[in-house]
Amino acid sequence: AIFSGVSGVTHTPLLATAAVVVLTWLLAVAFPLERLAEATSIFVLFIWLLANSALIVMKLRQDRPPPEAFVVPMWVPVSGLLLSAAFIVVSIAG
Repeated sequence: AIFSGVSGVTHTPLLATAAVVVLTWLLAVAFPLERLAEATSIFVLFIWLLANSALIVMKLRQDRPPPEAFVVPMWVPVSGLLLSAAFIVVSIAG
């Protein structure tokens, strides 16, 4: 992929970093700060919703985790998913 290249000197993804900087600058110039903050909050909640969904799928597969893995009961990702979804709805509904 185009953004997967890493600098040999700094060992960082320079093109991906530059793309994020340009995108952030464009959004900051194009939208009021309050709308950007709202959208960022909803986006972060959506990422948590996806992460909790993935944990639920992993638990439903019932694969044995490695012995050193940190394991939580099913109610933890379920409650995280439900709370994230509820906060998204409340944020959008205003």
